[in-house]
Amino acid sequence: MRISGESISRIGQDHIRAADARFAPCTGETPDWALFVGDLDIPLGGYGQGRDVRFVVRGTTVFRTPWLFFPAKFHRHSGVLFPEMGHGSDYGYRFGLPLYVVLSRFADATFTPTYLSERGLLAKLDLRYCASADTNGFMYLETLRDRTGGEEREGGLEREIPEGRWFVRSLQNGPRLKWDLNFVSTPDYFRDIGVFLNDNLLQEARPLPDLNRLDDTRLEDLVSRAQWTGSLRQVSWSVSALHRRDLTRADNGRTVQQLPRVTVDLAETRIPSTPLWATAEA
Repeated sequence: MRISGESISRIGQDHIRAADARFAPCTGETPDWALFVGDLDIPLGGYGQGRDVRFVVRGTTVFRTPWLFFPAKFHRHSGVLFPEMGHGSDYGYRFGLPLYVVLSRFADATFTPTYLSERGLLAKLDLRYCASADTNGFMYLETLRDRTGGEEREGGLEREIPEGRWFVRSLQNGPRLKWDLNFVSTPDYFRDIGVFLNDNLLQEARPLPDLNRLDDTRLEDLVSRAQWTGSLRQVSWSVSALHRRDLTRADNGRTVQQLPRVTVDLAETRIPSTPLWATAEA
């Protein structure tokens, strides 16, 4: 974020005031969007206030309020986040209002009811957690009661699109247990409206590279993977599994599931009364 203004003052260590301030994602004269505040007062650690607030998209004011009240605390705070807006040829106009909830010091969730003008009400839920310094992940769910279905075209969507549509993704990174699970209600989900998963959520979770390009409408396979590693005394093991769903309309004969792979290693052990060492792997 870039913050500029006619005047920005800091009083002591915990109070900021600004006049004619602008919040924008870039420094250009006409950014994609910007938030203008006539008079801004922020006591750090408390609640800030803004007067004469305007939300501007490409130089056009789309929302204006005489007063704005928001938290300026040093820790996460439950509340309403900035609205999500957009437009797509498949779903029409999109408007969502995220509701953010702090569950604990190590977990939070965001529920976003989203109105799609051509399809109906879409519900999104993402849950983030950090179990330890090196174990973190998230779970994402979206569901739509589709009132129109998709377009029919040659080589495109199925003839009948179910009204109830959903997509689930769960990802975890950890030293012993890792997974990236992806399940969808219909194989044409990505070629129709696609998914509305926040890109920032994926970047924070650091998913496996090039595993699933969910923004690619030509996606043919939806892959899920899991791996568990451990050790006990002289023996270590690794168990991995893969599930692949075919998203193409025609059956191409590819295997859609793979049996779990188990690898067991025996640490090097000295053979008594000899200078030799032995190890084994299965």
